[in-house]
Amino acid sequence: MNQLSLNVDHVVEDQSIKFQVDGKILNELSKQVTNHIFALGELIKNSYDAQATYIKITLDLKNSLLTIDDNGIGITKENIQSILHIAKSNKKYAKKFTLDVDGKKIERFTQGSKGLGLFSAFKFGNIVNWDTKCENSDAYSLTVDKAKVIKLSNISNAMYKLETGERKSRGTTITIKLDSNDKEILFTYKHLKDQINTKRLVNFFLDDSLAIDFNLINQDGTIENNFPIKTIKNKYLETEIFERNLFRIVFSSQKNNIDFYHKNKIKPFTNFHYELKNKSYTVNFTIYAFIFKTGEKKFVNSLFLNSRKDLTPLIYINGALFNNDNIFDPSITRKIKSSKSLSQLVGIIDITCAHPDLQFNNERTDLVFNSFNDDLREDIKNINIFIQEKGKYLEKNLTSFISEDAETDTTTQTDENDTTSQTDENDTTSQTDEDNTTSQTDETDTTSRTDEDNTTTQTDETDTTSQTDENDTTTQADENDTTSQTDENDTTTQADENDTTTQTDETDTTSQTDAVEFDEDTFIPFINLSRKEHVIRFTGQSEIIDLKDYFEDAKDSKGNNVSIASIKMSIDGNILMSTLIPSIEQSKILQIKFFFYDENIIDHNGDKFICYKTLTLQFIKKNSFFDSFDTDQLLIEPIGYKNYNIKLEGVGKLIQQINLLYRSYNEFDMCIASAVRVVFDLATYRYQQLHPEQTYKSSALESQVEEIIERIRSNKNHFSE
Repeated sequence: MNQLSLNVDHVVEDQSIKFQVDGKILNELSKQVTNHIFALGELIKNSYDAQATYIKITLDLKNSLLTIDDNGIGITKENIQSILHIAKSNKKYAKKFTLDVDGKKIERFTQGSKGLGLFSAFKFGNIVNWDTKCENSDAYSLTVDKAKVIKLSNISNAMYKLETGERKSRGTTITIKLDSNDKEILFTYKHLKDQINTKRLVNFFLDDSLAIDFNLINQDGTIENNFPIKTIKNKYLETEIFERNLFRIVFSSQKNNIDFYHKNKIKPFTNFHYELKNKSYTVNFTIYAFIFKTGEKKFVNSLFLNSRKDLTPLIYINGALFNNDNIFDPSITRKIKSSKSLSQLVGIIDITCAHPDLQFNNERTDLVFNSFNDDLREDIKNINIFIQEKGKYLEKNLTSFISEDAETDTTTQTDENDTTSQTDENDTTSQTDEDNTTSQTDETDTTSRTDEDNTTTQTDETDTTSQTDENDTTTQADENDTTSQTDENDTTTQADENDTTTQTDETDTTSQTDAVEFDEDTFIPFINLSRKEHVIRFTGQSEIIDLKDYFEDAKDSKGNNVSIASIKMSIDGNILMSTLIPSIEQSKILQIKFFFYDENIIDHNGDKFICYKTLTLQFIKKNSFFDSFDTDQLLIEPIGYKNYNIKLEGVGKLIQQINLLYRSYNEFDMCIASAVRVVFDLATYRYQQLHPEQTYKSSALESQVEEIIERIRSNKNHFSE
């Protein structure tokens, strides 16, 4: 058997080797930065960590440049090497640090930790320049050309010289020469033209001490419309929301408490105890709930629209925007039960966590899959469902919850603690403001003229509810109009002894018969409502209605503004203690009266003049009809002989249903549009079958419908029996 010999006489001399990194590694590592928006986010995070209070970003297609300029602490010569230290970062994510801003101590959490600044810059182009200056030191500049680096067989031997910088003040400017061959840059530019996307970028941090300006310059050198986009401070965002919300919902995981506020009230009207499952993070939020109708979402800043264009709160984790639509999804309750859904929510959710198991994907748009992150997801999901279920219940039963506040409601008296009922020097709705054109007596203001439709211009000697305007059907007594009479069997028009929201008041304008004659030079008092129609209809179960929303403005006989706090309201002769009408699902007609007492005018009985305006609310139960509907509320009317019937199968019934939906147009506009299209399709097809000899100018349905209608109009036989 042969045996291998081991030669131990020749000992190999010790040798050492080192890693050698090819320049092409930059291309491979750059794949960590998956898109340009993420890259831009990483660059502004570096400015944020450098204690910047101002960041200016300009994407300039004409000069092919991207610049990020900040007023942070700058980069010292000792730390400049960190820029070129690939995948190296001296920072720890979520570490708290403080800075002084105008004498105020500001807390921030470190955002960058992956050492991706260099790759983020190279995402936009090959040539990158850093011009930086620290306090009490000279500015210096560093330029790196990626195209040259990737050609090197060993980038560790590459050397770059520091040049004298141009900055005069503290901070850093990054200038990137855009890659002309990168089509994604133009795509990114178009993405950022959508202000929803840009607003989220400039509001990337939950920090009012930082302002970001973002500018887009197109290829001809002009600034894009509505740019630059600037950071909106949180307090201003809340002011915008504050004016229109139904509920303000405040939660603190430290206090384990959820407070519900009604609109802009200072004190909560109810609260709930609530604890998170995991105590390793804190969650604080202020969320606003709305009951918007179709088209009213435009009143909320587009910053609060998600990728589906639905309203949603913004989520911030450790002070930075977490751009994810699924962690807190307001529509989640719709999938469970619509009766427990209060899904029109906006606001800010602030999550703070320094736990090492809080981990993100590369883009930081999602949480990686682990048990800790699953707890966070579950906690946010559960509190989302909880506040919606409780909020929906409170919405349906709101009058019982706020009845204790009735005496301090803004419609009955001024509440010193209620910002909506006081004259506030900063509140343009409650005082005469030289800048508020709606609150002044103006020679060109048409609202101060005598309005024939306004019930305050004259009163009938026999009935103050009867107007001199023959065209105003809502204010005249009509023996045949069931909507204007009191029906002993109709519980909707009588005073309900058990109804705490109303009380019979002898001063109600419907019980007074004295007329007031105005001198020719007297300013005639008036009330204007925000809705111009006399009858407002609701189909199906209505939402809670706040009658204050229908008030626009009013003036007394001296031309002075009358605030909403001085306006009283009644329903069917009963003075309201609360301006809220609870959700109604049965067929019902409510006669609303808005009025105030003008102390400047006294009648012959010594009573103050009552200025009022009426409004009718008509509630229609689904699949039911009112006999008293105005015939002028039809969308589709016959244009031929009145006794003709539509025999085309299904079309006649479809038109009836369209006209019914039209009474609640704002709620069913999309259904109406689709149904009208079907009517046109069916009718045009049938007409073409009956008249195959007819030719048309165009194959487009709109054009053919127009031609057919004109042919019908021109044939007089269609208008006779």
